[in-house]
Amino acid sequence: MARWRYDYHRATRIPAELVEESELAIGLSRTAWVEARKNSHFPTFAPHLEKLLTLSRQMADLWGYADQPYDALLEGYEPGWLTKDVTTLFAKLRPRLVTIAEKAFSLPQPPSRKNLRGHYPRADQEKFLQSLLPKIGFDTSAGRLDSSTHPFCSGLGPCDTRMTTRYDESDFMVSLYGVLHEAGHGLYDQGLPESQLGTPLGQAASLGIHESQSRLWENRVGRSRSFWKSWWPDLIQAFPDLTGHNHNHCWRASNAVERSFIRVEADEVTYDLHILLRFELETQLLKGELSVHDLPAAWNELFEKLLGLKVPDDARGCLQDIHWSLGGF
Repeated sequence: MARWRYDYHRATRIPAELVEESELAIGLSRTAWVEARKNSHFPTFAPHLEKLLTLSRQMADLWGYADQPYDALLEGYEPGWLTKDVTTLFAKLRPRLVTIAEKAFSLPQPPSRKNLRGHYPRADQEKFLQSLLPKIGFDTSAGRLDSSTHPFCSGLGPCDTRMTTRYDESDFMVSLYGVLHEAGHGLYDQGLPESQLGTPLGQAASLGIHESQSRLWENRVGRSRSFWKSWWPDLIQAFPDLTGHNHNHCWRASNAVERSFIRVEADEVTYDLHILLRFELETQLLKGELSVHDLPAAWNELFEKLLGLKVPDDARGCLQDIHWSLGGF
């Protein structure tokens, strides 16, 4: 009842007119983001991002917050958490993660996914992934796998759970880990009680818990030695270009710590640095300390500071993720 009351008050504090305005803005924003990312042209998306930030501030004011607008938005992901809590957590993690990453980068012969590059036709990847899903427990009669610019999982409940991934024909791990991550979301959704659909018992405990399940399948399962050992016969049959390698090569490559531009393709060590970057920039945007116009430069500067790479274009920089185009701050 407490969760029902919480959800009710959070929903009813936003007037219908603002909800309608927000949904319309999100629809236009997503279309603009797809075009902007395709052409690596941030100005195409900038006015839409500005609009969504304005609407998010309005909603935050209506919801109320303890210290800053970001508190109200964070509440939607993990009830009870405040911006200062995340700031404190990241302040502890940042120097440790940077130290671990630098040690890994300096190894004389570090493992690398580049060693496995070859030709992995999309059709072969799709066939393999379709065979993998039911074997890890995903009910394909109550869900499906498709492709999209950015991987995601969505649906209407346990009986209709849909996910997407994207493909790179030179690196099959792009689609593999996209699917394992989204399947983690899908398995959680399919595990919710259908009889309680529409009630707090039939929905995720929080988006933080939801993400813990996707990361569990992607990393704890998918990057384990036992995963690669058990799936090796299927992989070598699906992808002839793996001939000459073994499951240990793939296991080490899947756990390689490497500098990379794309968050969803990052390893476990550098992934949190990608999140830290977004958190710092989002809080600055919401507070008005960073303008939308200056976002690409701020992104590139902080990215180089954290990961030591110069961002070559907007598509591999601040336009890479879909979330901001959906109002997901």
